Amino acid sequence: MGGCVSSRDVDVEIDGKLLRLKRVIATGGFSQIYLAEEASNNEKFAIKKILCHGQDEIKCVRREIELLTRFAHLPHILPFLGVAEGRSVDPTFAEFCMVFPFCRRGSLQEDLANRRQTKQFVERKVLLEFFRQISEAIEYLHSAKPAIAHRDLKPGNLMFHQDFYTLQLIDFGSAMECPLIISDALTSRKMLDEAGQYCTMPYRAPELFTCEVGMEIDESVDIWVFIFNFFEEGKGEDWD
Repeated sequence: MGGCVSSRDVDVEIDGKLLRLKRVIATGGFSQIYLAEEASNNEKFAIKKILCHGQDEIKCVRREIELLTRFAHLPHILPFLGVAEGRSVDPTFAEFCMVFPFCRRGSLQEDLANRRQTKQFVERKVLLEFFRQISEAIEYLHSAKPAIAHRDLKPGNLMFHQDFYTLQLIDFGSAMECPLIISDALTSRKMLDEAGQYCTMPYRAPELFTCEVGMEIDESVDIWVFIFNFFEEGKGEDWD
């Protein structure tokens, strides 16, 4: 599961495989996603590259890696193939390259955008199957001890596996253990900052906009988004 990043900054070695970064295919708030190819056979992978500047950022990435290791072997969660870490003499700086299968079919968000342009909307039976798969993925998280809330459950974080009928959840950088009690103003401010950093605004549960003192934040933040997505993805479909 471990590996290293080469000094050339274009190669990642993991479990004896040399992966060469080809190009950036997506950019997030704190990371870049690269298309990579194995040097020996050109097999394609996706690499999430994160540069950390400080112990807090390093701690967050290690937490994400821990969650990926726990959950990414389950159905409808994208497999996690390992991580390579770049070393530095400065202990507050680190580079992480997380390796995943390359999803050539793209995300549900991309599919929905294409469907809106062509007016070819998701059929009801397909939409219901999507939500069965999504509910199965979040059930794994919510039934953990302690429960895990994903907090950024959006179409862009749902990738098609090998076809257009199987979805897999990605991106655990936003995930948190719950429940969490907002006990004071400092905790409230911290949660608001986290929500601003990790939770995409249009898909953010209402309580994450306020984080009032005395409030309990739990896995229900995902349920709100789950229902929101259901109606969002069904737009334009005849449900009579």
